[in-house]
Amino acid sequence: MPAKTWYIRTSQKKDRLVALNEKINWYPAHIKNGRFGNWLENNVDWALGRERYWGTPLPVWQCDECEHQLCVGSVAELSQLAGQDLTGSGPAPPYVDEVHFKCTECGKGTMHRVPELIDGWFDSGSMPYAQWHYPFRKPGKVSAAVPG
Repeated sequence: MPAKTWYIRTSQKKDRLVALNEKINWYPAHIKNGRFGNWLENNVDWALGRERYWGTPLPVWQCDECEHQLCVGSVAELSQLAGQDLTGSGPAPPYVDEVHFKCTECGKGTMHRVPELIDGWFDSGSMPYAQWHYPFRKPGKVSAAVPG
């Protein structure tokens, strides 16, 4: 039985991905309509969540009372929600798992980080953006490199 996990709805962007692939000058050329093109044509939603001990934590907190879920976008946002400065602490498990705060929806429950980690391929694909600490710093460098 498949495990319940988090997904990225990549199939929603399939047509755009296929169209953008046509604009790429591939070396060797057969990759465009071969291995990579075939992969794009058969695109399925990507299982992002992983059940591992070590890795990048999924930045989603869930209420133990109403099950409301919140994706936290930065250490600054998490610091504000938790009511403490978390700037010096790393966002890695197990430290980030100790950060709890009052539910932003029902106000009764406590928000806990979900246990899943992010797939390593997502990390490596995010590296070109992360190296510039996008979107927090140097957004011009990233936006100039991303096709419209």
